[in-house]
Amino acid sequence: MADLRLTAKQFQDAGGLEDWRVLAAGASSWFDAPSHAAGAELMRGIVDMVGDGARRPDIDLRRAGIQVRIPFGPSGLTDADVSFARAISEVARGLRLRSDSAALQSVQLAIDAVDKSAVLPFWRTVFGYEEEADDLTDGLRRDPGIWFQQADQPRPLRKRIHVDVAWADDTANTRRAAVLVNGGHVVNDERPWVIDDPDGNEVCLPLGPPAALGDGPETEDWRQIGSAITCYPTASFRFVPDDQAQARIGAALAVGGRITYDAQAPAWWTMADPEGNEVDIAVAAGREELWQESR
Repeated sequence: MADLRLTAKQFQDAGGLEDWRVLAAGASSWFDAPSHAAGAELMRGIVDMVGDGARRPDIDLRRAGIQVRIPFGPSGLTDADVSFARAISEVARGLRLRSDSAALQSVQLAIDAVDKSAVLPFWRTVFGYEEEADDLTDGLRRDPGIWFQQADQPRPLRKRIHVDVAWADDTANTRRAAVLVNGGHVVNDERPWVIDDPDGNEVCLPLGPPAALGDGPETEDWRQIGSAITCYPTASFRFVPDDQAQARIGAALAVGGRITYDAQAPAWWTMADPEGNEVDIAVAAGREELWQESR
């Protein structure tokens, strides 16, 4: 018997899922942990539970806690995922780890594009991402996804911000060549390299010190790369738990932000900082029901 598909709202309303929120890429929970060792105990319990099963969660262990995400399957979330999430929460309770939904968020990069087919190969190559429909995703599910918003006309004055992507030095020349083949144009040929896509959106490639940490076998697996600093060309999608959205919006308004678009509320709101740089505050739970009602 096939698993029953659930919308984000149906998943969250299933009961026994107080620890979980559905964001952009799946159902997520954050559990505070006093140490790496404490977080690793939860990780071990989850791994033992999963075994060789097909539904493998994303687990991110940090110094202050652990984030667990059950990614969307081919049909989204199902009743089997509900049971899985409840079981993970039960393991966390047994370890006396408390969840904190306020710590959850999911970030996507949004790029305005007049011709998606012209700019998508460029950004796919820059990030080394995989193409899914009209979107780009990190195959290892580490970094933010990218989606391309259809623009009705070029906006040449919106190049005040860009993306910094750090590569390992020993792969940089090969990756740069691939970016140029896929529509890139060199703006600055001195390091840091600056290359733009066919619409003029720029990426800066800051290369650091020599890639290797040393000549010994104990360091041959490692490379030095700078932190990837993300400054979004047009806007970003910041998915937050649905019960945290109004608080985030209120906090942003209190420090000088303004709402520039709310026709899609309560699915998402577009906000701008005092200089006009935009971010979309979005929720997953209830979106599908709203879209069905609007048809």
